[in-house]
Amino acid sequence: MPINVETSSSTQEIVITWSDEHRSVFRYAWLLDRSFRFAEQSIRARWNGRQAVLWGSHLVDSIPQIKFEKLLVSDEALYEWLTALEETGFALLTGAPHQTGQLQRIADKVSCLRHTNLGETSFEHHHKENSTDLSYTLSSQELHNDLTYYYTVPGMKMVHCISQPSTGDVQSVQFVDGFKAAKQLKDRHPEQFRLLTTTKLDFYSAGSDSLLLSRHPTIKLDEAGDIVQINYSTRHRDSFSRLAAEEVEPIYKALKSFASLLYEQQNLVEIKLQNDVIYCFNNWRVLHGRKAFQLLAGSEPRIERGYIDWDELHSQRRLLKSKLRISDEDY
Repeated sequence: MPINVETSSSTQEIVITWSDEHRSVFRYAWLLDRSFRFAEQSIRARWNGRQAVLWGSHLVDSIPQIKFEKLLVSDEALYEWLTALEETGFALLTGAPHQTGQLQRIADKVSCLRHTNLGETSFEHHHKENSTDLSYTLSSQELHNDLTYYYTVPGMKMVHCISQPSTGDVQSVQFVDGFKAAKQLKDRHPEQFRLLTTTKLDFYSAGSDSLLLSRHPTIKLDEAGDIVQINYSTRHRDSFSRLAAEEVEPIYKALKSFASLLYEQQNLVEIKLQNDVIYCFNNWRVLHGRKAFQLLAGSEPRIERGYIDWDELHSQRRLLKSKLRISDEDY
């Protein structure tokens, strides 16, 4: 039992002496951070990191950009990159060498690349004849999140455009803030938003060396009701469904409403791939797609892609925040 309690305004501490003569010292800030009264706010600040900044087509002129070589040598630049990924969910690394292996160098600054059924990185050469995967064709791709057929969907995607085709089209890629579209759906069609947050859909990927199955809600919320993840990929949504017959039409209408918002012109960012740029974006938030393009025989873009999980990204930013002595007031 406590037998004496002292407080100090100068040290901002409380000192408790217990009946066994043991003394405990607690900082005011430490206790307030763990106050039951403020528990929800404290959890958000501790776990969710930086507040998401929603964006639309206007982002095309202000996408966060960091020099690739600077990221490799500067803690400040690394912190800036990680912060942009948490806030905006999108950042460009410019001036990357025109050769494979650069994604591994980035991952080494954080932790490691996420190994998936595609390997640690994938498709250096873009086009494959008779491929059953749209990623390896010249066809258009609808807006989607990658690898939704995993239960633990990779968190951040990196796309390194190593070289453009010598002849043919430069790829035009599209990006959209899924969190913003989900919020618009909530504002305009609250019942459809509720359906997409509470109804799990099946996803799958079948290949010669893997058969991956998962179930996710289209829009995932945390315990505080905040949007934390989008799981949207029509080509990987399974034809198998565990819905009751009367649930099917409302779900499809809700998915159609969400898709319409994704493609609203005010929400879309469209850019041309550039040779020396690595495109980094939150795969839980930012949906991406591309328009169809043409190539002449023997002329292909060289593209490398890879993933890093959010556990490692969040961890590295927290460590750098402490190392660089960045206070919450500096946010």
